[in-house]
Amino acid sequence: MAGQQFAVVLKLPAPAGALRVPRSALLPHRDQHLLYVQHGDLYRGVIAESLGHDDTHAVVVSPSLQPGMPVVSRGISVLKSLAPLE
Repeated sequence: MAGQQFAVVLKLPAPAGALRVPRSALLPHRDQHLLYVQHGDLYRGVIAESLGHDDTHAVVVSPSLQPGMPVVSRGISVLKSLAPLE
């Protein structure tokens, strides 16, 4: 009917280089998202673009992320004030 609105979900394959991370690992940062990766005893913030999400995971792209990198999914608000952004 005219003027009626509805939501549509498209399930498309993720582009090359996209990674799945816990949704709780993402923090809003300007028009993108921030997540923290662990390097030994150190943590650093990485800017990522979120391509979509479900209840538990998000699909992101970032040239700074590699498959298998450990990401922080709890306590990230504390890291935001302590760890450097890349």
